[in-house]
Amino acid sequence: MRAQAACFVQEGDLPLTLTWHKDGRPMDPRLDVRTSQIDDSTSILVIDPATAAHTGNYTCVATNAARTATSTARLTVSVPPAWVVEPSSASVALGGTVALHCLAKGFPNPKVAWRKETVSGEFVGVATGEGGVAVWSNGTLGVTRAERRHEGRYLCEADNGVGPGLSKVVALSVNEPPWFGVRSQRQEVVVGGPSVTGVVKGRCPPASPPKVRGVRERNRRSTNVPGPPTGLTVGEEGSRHLTLTWTPPEDSNAPISAYIVTFDSQQSAIGGPREVTVEGQQRRVRLEALLPAMTYILTVMAENRVGRGQASAPLRHTTQEEQPTGHPQAVNVVAVSSTELQVTWEPPPDNLTHGTILGYYLGYKDDSEGEAGGYNFTTLGVEGTGAGVAVGVTSATLSGLRPHARYSVVLQAFNSRGAGPASPPALATTLQDKPSAAPGHASCESVTSTSLVVTWTPPPPPHRNGIITSYRLSYQTPHHHDGRGGSVVEEGQRATLNNLTPWTNYSLSVAASTRAGEGVASHPIICTTNQDVPEAPAHVKAVVSGPRAAVVSWAPPSHPHGRISRYTVHWEGAGGRGDPHSRRVEPHLTHLTMHDLSHTTHQVWVTASTKMGEGPPSDVVLVKPSHTVPAGVWSVGVNLTAAWKEDISLPCGAVGVPEPSLTWTHRRKPIPARHPRVKVQPDGTLTVTDIQRKDSGHYTCTATNYHGSDSVTYNLTVLVPPSPPLLHVTETTASSIRVQWSVEDTGGAPLQGATLHYRSSGGEWVTESVEGQHKSFTATGLRCGTQHHFYLTAHNHIGTSSASKTEAARTKGRAPEPPPQFQFVTTNSTQATLYLAQWSDGGCPITHYSVQYRRAQTHHWTTVGSEIPPTRTFAVGGLDSGTSYKLKVTAHNAAGATPAFYTVTTPGLGLAGVGGSGVGSGSVWGGVSAASPVWRDPRVLVPAAVSALALILTLATVCVCLRKRPSGSTGQKEVVDTGGEKGGLAGTRDDQYTTVRRPAPTPPQAHHHHQQQQEHTGEYSEEELYPYATATFQMSGGSPPPPAPPSPPSHSHHPQPHHPQPHHPQPRSQKAFTALVYQAPSLHDVDSPNMSGRESRGTRGGYTYETSETEDYGSVLETGPDPRLPPHHRPRPPRHLRRCVRTGP
Repeated sequence: MRAQAACFVQEGDLPLTLTWHKDGRPMDPRLDVRTSQIDDSTSILVIDPATAAHTGNYTCVATNAARTATSTARLTVSVPPAWVVEPSSASVALGGTVALHCLAKGFPNPKVAWRKETVSGEFVGVATGEGGVAVWSNGTLGVTRAERRHEGRYLCEADNGVGPGLSKVVALSVNEPPWFGVRSQRQEVVVGGPSVTGVVKGRCPPASPPKVRGVRERNRRSTNVPGPPTGLTVGEEGSRHLTLTWTPPEDSNAPISAYIVTFDSQQSAIGGPREVTVEGQQRRVRLEALLPAMTYILTVMAENRVGRGQASAPLRHTTQEEQPTGHPQAVNVVAVSSTELQVTWEPPPDNLTHGTILGYYLGYKDDSEGEAGGYNFTTLGVEGTGAGVAVGVTSATLSGLRPHARYSVVLQAFNSRGAGPASPPALATTLQDKPSAAPGHASCESVTSTSLVVTWTPPPPPHRNGIITSYRLSYQTPHHHDGRGGSVVEEGQRATLNNLTPWTNYSLSVAASTRAGEGVASHPIICTTNQDVPEAPAHVKAVVSGPRAAVVSWAPPSHPHGRISRYTVHWEGAGGRGDPHSRRVEPHLTHLTMHDLSHTTHQVWVTASTKMGEGPPSDVVLVKPSHTVPAGVWSVGVNLTAAWKEDISLPCGAVGVPEPSLTWTHRRKPIPARHPRVKVQPDGTLTVTDIQRKDSGHYTCTATNYHGSDSVTYNLTVLVPPSPPLLHVTETTASSIRVQWSVEDTGGAPLQGATLHYRSSGGEWVTESVEGQHKSFTATGLRCGTQHHFYLTAHNHIGTSSASKTEAARTKGRAPEPPPQFQFVTTNSTQATLYLAQWSDGGCPITHYSVQYRRAQTHHWTTVGSEIPPTRTFAVGGLDSGTSYKLKVTAHNAAGATPAFYTVTTPGLGLAGVGGSGVGSGSVWGGVSAASPVWRDPRVLVPAAVSALALILTLATVCVCLRKRPSGSTGQKEVVDTGGEKGGLAGTRDDQYTTVRRPAPTPPQAHHHHQQQQEHTGEYSEEELYPYATATFQMSGGSPPPPAPPSPPSHSHHPQPHHPQPHHPQPRSQKAFTALVYQAPSLHDVDSPNMSGRESRGTRGGYTYETSETEDYGSVLETGPDPRLPPHHRPRPPRHLRRCVRTGP
């Protein structure tokens, strides 16, 4: 994102000084803010890109000799939310406390909201302030005194109005310890009769099933120690105290005199279990001096006159967290670059964290600011957690710092209750870097005609970025192509340049260096060496113009070494005869007519003078006047250079008696008299207007009369702009294109640079300037898989060339490529799961997806989502079973969009499918057409046939066993595994089946029959059925089946008299069996933001629909709920896996 501000001064006297401040301070160069002054009263501030660090008040300060005026505007940079602590699923014991953390950062500060999933599948706001549910200010959802109704899926949303926001669904599980449905009851039993049974209830993890031990006790009327108190509950609590309440035991035969409360924490290394005794009439106690965020095991024992009774079931409870009282340890700061510091530390001591460390506040400041400077803090997450605190050494990198600056660094650990104390400041200095500013106040002074003295001052301290070790002074003549230049290195702030050319302009710049390298050079200053005596005039020529006259001409010195103040013409008789003569000539003239010469040979030479004196004499030429005056040209021919489209004049001064005739030739060809741009003036001067490249060459003027002829030749070079460059593409990546070019004709002048223009298809043109010595450029930050166009112009000091041919090139990458059907989509009876991660991005990251579907026989598309972010999976819910659908999935990236069409058929109830046909593949079952009858679909046919066969075998086995079984024996369970040896096919087949035959329940039998039943019951466990989905049916003639026999008591090993019971034969029409159900193994947990709601329980047609002992429809590789848990604690399966029990005739 780019931000820009302009400052205009409407009135005020010049000169004006315009500067920018941020938050009342000069602009920090680390913010990467560019300012440019357009004219004397306008300044522009540009921020590209804008980040959160650029938020603040920006002030434009205008100053002149009269006063200072300011104008301030505020810039706010919005930042989308990002996770600091991402929510995660958790579990809690019934009555316990749990916190679901959800912390995000951004600007403005994100608002965190919690929602809970209802029975219909919708998420509604969490009601806080009641039922032990509270949402803290930092976004944490806290649940105290957890109940069964608190269990479910929760959605945390963080949004600040910038970007799409964040959301995460987590699950909260409430585990229930074992308990008896009936605490106690009195029964009379006949010796040898049915035993007394109890039902253990509760919910706990599968790894910890409840265990019940029976206690044989005689019915006595004697006084005994009291039983264990029940109903331990934590009421009001804090970080260092809690209130415990309980229910007295019900079977005490004597008054309770006291309660002993024992509490202990295995996490604390201080002391052991502690006891608190309260009077027998009390039912609550306040425990003090506890530790924050510590898990305590609480038990209560009742005491009467006989003694102490049995302790209650232990209650585990964790005290609330408290702000840490310790700071991070072993803070170490090391410089890793000129702008980065590596900070490492260890967490605070365990006993001072007082909770789970959620992260750290890392603060830093420039130590040069002293006590007045404040710390800049950033939030960091921990690397891992264990035992409630962060583990291991944590590290972070501070970036964007000033080079060679001393920083103070502090750390604070924080938990859900706030931040702890700061660590002692740790100091470190960043590494040196190249100076980011040039030396200032560069000035020069000419000492002689060949030497200059240059002085300067160091760069400003904040921009030195280290210790200045040397300075490089570079000098160059403005026309650097002639090679006159160089550099010198000095340690001080003064340098002397020698052996320079007199009266020459030099461009000087100074750059400072540190150990890291050379920094920015200063703006060039122009210095001129002093004048010196000039060189001799060139091309001196003398021709006879009369009997006693001659004309002397010359060309100015090649190196005048100053401003020519005069020329002096000297002549004398040859051989030193006669007196020498001299005459001064104005500096703008280059010829002189000498009169009153004798008819002898004369020696002539010329000198030039500056203010420094007269220079050396030119070469000597001879002239001898005579009465015969042949044609002579006194103009001096030279090499001329002219710029394209200028006008030039070539003089042709001639003498002779008679007056000579003049003719001009160009490249030895006569110049036409009527040329549109070339004309001979009356005085013989040739003028050429609007000169072109073809006008270059030799121009010769010839003067002729009866006595002879003479000529002068000019060599004209016309400088023109360069020829169009030859541009070609040499390299492409996903985000850059490199181009190179060459210029065949520079136009006779050195290239000063080139200008590259490029744009993406349909985009705006971007212009980049390239220095003359470079012949390549890499355009970066381009869109992936997009075509771009380039053209180039080159320029010299004459002008700019024509544009090169436009070259087109495409960055690497292509539109997304769809996967085949069998890799992309699976279905069940109500939804289709799309595995978006199977798409190939074509080299350009996929930005989003759009998903639509329709029934196969309709033409109206329903849009599920048009801006679906790239995720692993996506679920299309709300589909009807046994229906064919068309799916249209379109993936988008920078290179384009690719639509893909798939045909899927949801299976009937109880089946799973993977769709029909689609891109790249047919059905995984062989490509059965969606239009085929359902009964011909192998996905229906194969499971149905296997199930029918298993059913027949099961019924046959039951009949054989019933005939062979003695009339007095109890039913036994048998397992028929159609998959071979147990576990043998689990690793080699994708589809697994299990058939279990269970006998119909029979009335209670004798004691040894119970024992025999126990032995046979252990022949197979619930794990042998896992993870197969089963559904149990009871077939009867009209009345519900009798209840199952009660479990034998744990003390059944004691001998008891045998009392046979009458046997009631079971009706032959009443049988029990378990039907095989096929489940596709390819389904996995999916991200399902639009899952359809599950059906509620109800009664249809005399059948009661209940939850079967199966895992919810999912992968066969995933664990399901413990089948030993009560039904109201198990997740409800889809409707096609619920069992049906007949409730009426």
